[in-house]
Amino acid sequence: MVLVVTPPSANAVVATGGSGRFVGAIDWVTWGANNAALDLSAPVTRTSTSTYGGQTLAVSCTISNFVRAGGGTPQLNAYRSGNFGGDSLDDLYNIGGVGSANTLVNGLSTVPGEEISFDFACSATLDGNPYALNGLVFADAEQSAGSEFVSGEISDSATWRIIDRFRSSGCGIDSRVLRTVAGGTDILRLDNPTGPLCGTGPAGVAFADGATSGRISLRGGGVSAIALGAVITFDHGDAPASYGDAVHAVPFTFTGGVPPVGASSLFAGNTLADAVQPTLTLGPSVDPDAGIPTAGADGDDMSPTGAFGPGDDETNDPPTTIPVVPGTSYTLPGVTCVGSGTVAGWIDFDGDGSFGTDERSADAACSMGVAVLTWSVPVDAVSQPISYLRLRLVATSDSAQVAGPSGLALSGEAEDFTVAIVADVVAVPLVDLRVAAAAALLLGAIGAVGVSRRRRPSERASN
Repeated sequence: MVLVVTPPSANAVVATGGSGRFVGAIDWVTWGANNAALDLSAPVTRTSTSTYGGQTLAVSCTISNFVRAGGGTPQLNAYRSGNFGGDSLDDLYNIGGVGSANTLVNGLSTVPGEEISFDFACSATLDGNPYALNGLVFADAEQSAGSEFVSGEISDSATWRIIDRFRSSGCGIDSRVLRTVAGGTDILRLDNPTGPLCGTGPAGVAFADGATSGRISLRGGGVSAIALGAVITFDHGDAPASYGDAVHAVPFTFTGGVPPVGASSLFAGNTLADAVQPTLTLGPSVDPDAGIPTAGADGDDMSPTGAFGPGDDETNDPPTTIPVVPGTSYTLPGVTCVGSGTVAGWIDFDGDGSFGTDERSADAACSMGVAVLTWSVPVDAVSQPISYLRLRLVATSDSAQVAGPSGLALSGEAEDFTVAIVADVVAVPLVDLRVAAAAALLLGAIGAVGVSRRRRPSERASN
């Protein structure tokens, strides 16, 4: 029996600061308190958990089969990038700031002068069911020079991509990327064997596209450190919290950024990979976010344009005022969408701060880039200067996941908007009133003629 050392699960740890292209989107594996030694007498597993739409996403990573070059007892420590002034990962991804202000402990480090290698394997579940990871993030969490290096080995059926990098502003010094493909493996090594260093960096961040397991090696002159993480992206609605949290898994992929086989320069010889928009979106793009409910339903719109596209991805433009007649129907035409799926919408017709079951549209197909939504307007609809509209798009096979206005869907996107509602009763046209009045007069005249008919002569004679 193999004993796996598994500490209690912790909340997922994502960076909240830094200049990285994917701040907030990488679920970093944390291994313990800064500089704490790991017990390597058995495999070590760390699990982070997050809740999305009431369902628990658990990401687990295990490291095992530790080997110290030259023999002896291997040792790894939890590491906080920023411990050393030349570290650059904290400039890209941090919590609280760079250097000593950083509290994100997402690295694994050697002890000075040692070389360690070990296996890694990561997986995820959603409420206990398998949840696919597209790959893993692999980063130099320190600064490599001379004999120091960090390297990752994956199957050659997967793909290494450079997704981020950093060096001090104004520094033109570069470092090396060495890629070797042989024997069914693809090895990426980040080092700087001959060049000088910047004040911070240079150092890179890679993505093992299509791989969730492999082997890592790192050698320190002082210490060297690596960090592992998973790209986890979800989109949320941003109407006020009383309307519930509409959450959609957003499966981004990457293109480009593949280092050439052999030696190349991190900056001069490589381009960064780009995120590829999912095949199912409301409008041309979706920007994942952590959920920012606001009165203006624009919480996620205020984020800057980044690697995933425009921060303001609410590209549908519903009318600012929705005129409705209670007890009739209302149609919202021209909801733009990409892909083939099902769109559903909700409007808070009665102004109670929630989306009721009678405030949902009928399902509409996204066809030829457009969906047309129709509602049966409840009889209690009222005029409101500010109300809310929610749109949700999913793959047709996931239609049941948007039966309600909140909760988790495994595809698509959610968009929220403020709208004004003008509710009116059915007006009787003036021409109808005139016709009715004329008809009444005519009937009255006919009746009068019938009552005062002329008498026959015999009737007059009898009098």
